[in-house]
Amino acid sequence: MPGDSTPQALRSFAPAQSNIDVPSPVPGREPDLLLRDFFTASANPIQNYQAARSFLSPDMASQWDNQSNTLILDRIDLNANAGATADRISYIVRGTVVGNMSTGGVYAPENGDYEASIELRKINGEWRITSLPPGVILEKVELRNNYQPHELYFLDPTGRFLVRDRRWVYNGQPSTGSALLSLMVEGPQRGIAPGVVNEVPEGAVFSGMKDGATPSLGLANSMPTSGTVSPPKWCGRLPAPGWLAPTESPLTAFPWK
Repeated sequence: MPGDSTPQALRSFAPAQSNIDVPSPVPGREPDLLLRDFFTASANPIQNYQAARSFLSPDMASQWDNQSNTLILDRIDLNANAGATADRISYIVRGTVVGNMSTGGVYAPENGDYEASIELRKINGEWRITSLPPGVILEKVELRNNYQPHELYFLDPTGRFLVRDRRWVYNGQPSTGSALLSLMVEGPQRGIAPGVVNEVPEGAVFSGMKDGATPSLGLANSMPTSGTVSPPKWCGRLPAPGWLAPTESPLTAFPWK
């Protein structure tokens, strides 16, 4: 295979309109159906899972820890526990874990059983979740419907080859390109970090697009006083619409030296 090629712009970037229908609590909803709606809404991470929190009681909404790993289940089964009353019920949630998605959209296959208890109570005449375990659980179909895999690329220590770093990104992001650039600035996932070089300056934060086309980095006080830097090397390592992408193999396409 050739060791280099010229980066080329694929096409102009036009943000796609999001058509994702995010459920919200339906008045008079039965508790089992409301719980399933909650799991569907949990696929939307925007504003710290605001959509999913609308299914929780006020106290639970402020306490819910959604920062733990997101577990992907083949399917979610619900079984009501004995002892339900007119305004209180609990369910055992079971499923087979097929993977987990950690911070930054890093997916890893996994195999195991999941079981947890979730309690609901009536608040002002409507069922709301009042107790649930930390973390997010999604059915596999919700991952496929709401997220797409994208590739980031980081240089290997020789500076000649690119190493693929796959991330799953929510389809409802206002700008997929900006989301991917933010992930790239945060650095590679732990599994490949020892074998790649991250050239983004330490303390840098993606600050948006300059003139609608050029990515800029906001820098911490310890960085150069210019305030932004133009990153010609790493901006070419994002093969998304409107960004420079290789015309050959993604592992050999960029002649950085």
